[in-house]
Amino acid sequence: GSSFPRILDTRGQFSIAVHFAPTTTSPTPDGVIRIYSNDINHPEYDLPVVAQQLAPQIHVVPSAEEKLIFGQVDAGQTATKTVVVTNSGDLPLEISQVALQAPSDFSYEVVGVSGYPVSLLSGESRMDIKVSFTPSSTGRMEGNLVFHSNDPSHPTYTLPIVANSDT
Repeated sequence: GSSFPRILDTRGQFSIAVHFAPTTTSPTPDGVIRIYSNDINHPEYDLPVVAQQLAPQIHVVPSAEEKLIFGQVDAGQTATKTVVVTNSGDLPLEISQVALQAPSDFSYEVVGVSGYPVSLLSGESRMDIKVSFTPSSTGRMEGNLVFHSNDPSHPTYTLPIVANSDT
C-alpha cells in the first residue's frame, strides 16, 4: 500500500509489514525481501525472511502421565470414556493409525472417522476416541491405546489404560 520511490533523510526509516500465509507443509519456509535503492555500494539489499513453524505435535487428553483410568466396573457392566487428540504444533498432524493393545474387555471407536490418515490442523480440529470397558470378571486390567503419527518427537504415542484398580 505504500508508494514508491521513498526518499529517506539521513537516519530515515519506514516500516514494511510482512504477512505469512503458508501454502505448503514445509517445516522451514523462507524467502527474501529485496530492497532496490540508489545506494552505490548496495543497490540491491536482500533481507532474509524465515518463518519458524512448529512441527506437528500430538496432544492427548488424558495424557500418558495421567493415564486413562476406569474406576471399579462390575462384571457385565460398561463404562465409557472419551480421549481427545489435538495438534499443538503449527503444521498438520497426520494420524496414520490408532490401535488398542488390551484384553477383549476393552473396545474403542474413533468418532466420525472413516479412514486413515486423519489430518488435524493446529487449534482447528480434534479427534475423539471413545474407549469402553466391559469386564467379564473382576480384577485389575491394563492396556494401551497407541497412536502412530508424523509427530517427529512422538511418532508412536502410547496412552496407558488402567481399569478395576485402586489407582
